[in-house]
Amino acid sequence: MLKKSLVISLMAIATLLQADYIVKYSIEGEVMEFMYKNSTTSKMISNSEGTKVEIYHIKKNAYLVSHDEDGVNIVDVNEMKAKANALGFNPATYVQKSEKPKFTIKKTGKRVKVGGIEGEEWIVKDRDDGQDYEAKIVVTSDTNVVKIMRAMFSSVSDMSGGIILDENPFELEKGYVVIKADEMQLESFYSKNLSNSVYELPKPTNRNKASTDSTSSVASESKNEVEEDSALNLLKSFF
Repeated sequence: MLKKSLVISLMAIATLLQADYIVKYSIEGEVMEFMYKNSTTSKMISNSEGTKVEIYHIKKNAYLVSHDEDGVNIVDVNEMKAKANALGFNPATYVQKSEKPKFTIKKTGKRVKVGGIEGEEWIVKDRDDGQDYEAKIVVTSDTNVVKIMRAMFSSVSDMSGGIILDENPFELEKGYVVIKADEMQLESFYSKNLSNSVYELPKPTNRNKASTDSTSSVASESKNEVEEDSALNLLKSFF
């Protein structure tokens, strides 16, 4: 009987370790979802002004996928950077270093649950534009939440546009991440076994493809110029 119980327990632990983590945040009224399988496989989904945008991390590359009225557009970030570099784009020109925030924290000791996660209330005091202000936030030291929030920050940093962040803005103190603040709140956090297909790139579509052959040569030349400009402009938008 004991042996059977141990086997069942070990199987349950193994299943948990293989499960994906799903976190949902509400930020300024928009819901952002992050799905994490492992350090080389994740997916972030956000919707802004009617446009669905996804960031995929597959092995050692990132892909930016946008869904709009023109269809599905996929940008291979490594390929885009290589092409922009070949066209003479220098990221160092646009790199900025963020200022380290200066604030003080008062730990109230009050326990609060947000999105099903246990946290504690802190009061953050800061100064902005010559005015002192303070705000109540809720943080958690839940090890799984901290791990996934670090992974989510890493995913966003890859697309941050050259802004060098010294610290994760979600992690105010080591081992404590924010789950509630002004206009931001953890909606849910859970683990679930997701199909590998969730992390597969969708098929791109192109509804603006030229429908005649009479202008194919001009269209091809124009297309190359547009692609070059798009690659540069898109990469610059990240910086």
